Amino acid sequence: MDRDPRSRILTIPNVISLARLLAVGWFLWLLLAEDRVVAAAIVFLVIGSTDWVDGMLARALDQETELGRLLDPIADRVALVAAVIGGTIAGIVPLVITILLVAREVIMALAAAWFLRRTGETLHVRWLG
Repeated sequence: MDRDPRSRILTIPNVISLARLLAVGWFLWLLLAEDRVVAAAIVFLVIGSTDWVDGMLARALDQETELGRLLDPIADRVALVAAVIGGTIAGIVPLVITILLVAREVIMALAAAWFLRRTGETLHVRWLG
């Protein structure tokens, strides 16, 4: 039963990416329901730092997977959009910044979908994480 290691689901980096995605809800709850801006900022810093950690671990542990390739950028985008929208609702981030960043994310998602449809391949994310 030799499965391709890239098809694995339960890997350390994937668990970290999923936890990061779930932590976005905690961030929004702290920011909007509890009005705990400093605590929300700390959670957001943890979310951001684990983005780097999961990518580094995926490469170091040879646990790069197809799911991770999809989950990591989705978690990144969800965290970013949630932060700017939450920040705008909380009165911290100007609306124009939110509009520009959300528009950028929509354009990038459409471009990635176009690329996938055109080539049958997903774009690979490689920068810091």
